[in-house]
Amino acid sequence: MHGLKDEIARLFTPPGQPGESTEFILRDAAAAHLELLRAARRTAAPRDCPALPMVASLLPRDRRTRLRFLCDPVLAEGLHELATLSPVVRAWHDCTADSGQDRLRHDAGGDPEDRRCCRLGNAALPMLLRHAPDWCGTLELTTDRYGLLRFATSDWCLSVATADEPPCIAVDQRICVRLAGQSATWSLAGPSPQPFLRMPRRTLIQLVADNHPSPQGAPLQSLDPSLCPRWRLGTSLCSFGTRFLPVHCSAESQAACCGGIVKRLHDQLTRASTGIHLEFCSYVTSILGFDQAGADSGTVQSFSEPTQPRLMGLNVPFNAPDAPRRCPYSLTCLGHEMAHKKMYLAESA
Repeated sequence: MHGLKDEIARLFTPPGQPGESTEFILRDAAAAHLELLRAARRTAAPRDCPALPMVASLLPRDRRTRLRFLCDPVLAEGLHELATLSPVVRAWHDCTADSGQDRLRHDAGGDPEDRRCCRLGNAALPMLLRHAPDWCGTLELTTDRYGLLRFATSDWCLSVATADEPPCIAVDQRICVRLAGQSATWSLAGPSPQPFLRMPRRTLIQLVADNHPSPQGAPLQSLDPSLCPRWRLGTSLCSFGTRFLPVHCSAESQAACCGGIVKRLHDQLTRASTGIHLEFCSYVTSILGFDQAGADSGTVQSFSEPTQPRLMGLNVPFNAPDAPRRCPYSLTCLGHEMAHKKMYLAESA
């Protein structure tokens, strides 16, 4: 292939070295994701993915904002779900996702409601609230495998779990948000929707559309005592935007400890190499924190997966409530996951 040598050189410039590999990969991944949206819209029926035409019509015009949106992990998760509706998207999914972890619904039969793709609603809501803040209607969204409703280009998320101890999380749960004149009501989707939270519409706009760190407004109203919804804001690790969010930590003290370890590793990376730190922040937007025990010999561990580009997890096991198991090589976890994130985006491109 003509130019393959130059192409490889651009993709695999050593981290922190002069070159355009980071911008090049992000730009081309965004272009690929845009083409996948267009391909899905050509073949998918609006009923099967109501948010798809909405996302296509509300794409940001500003180049930087559009790049951020098209490379957002929330949008990528929605695109992978669309593989059930488009042969083009299916081919991309098969090439970029781990087939052993394939969670697509292959069965063409059954209830049509079970085949609806709603993850793009998580990407559509911020765009909708920015472009049409007075829009009224119902939008379907889906929680992730950690029980979180995450939103494209927003640092806020809504966790949905039961009020039990320990709580049960709502994994891959379809959620409806109904926007009225002054309020937003969240419900578990189904034949008989179960409302569990009502909040001022203005507050929702501040959280999801404006990404406001300290929203103002009337209190939120719980509508179901069996559920414990909670709005959570990722903690900024530096001025470039990478954030930490404790997802499953058994105690606030362990969540704080896990966050402290992540912050320390991130600062070590900054001191070790400014260039590598900048590249890391370009490829990793969020670090999710866990405190699972794991193997008896386990120390700090990291993980990620292709369907969630720019998102990584860090697990910190504890010997005792405030005694994390440390590892002298923990900093390499960040470099390891940065390489994964780079490859996931390069594969899309």
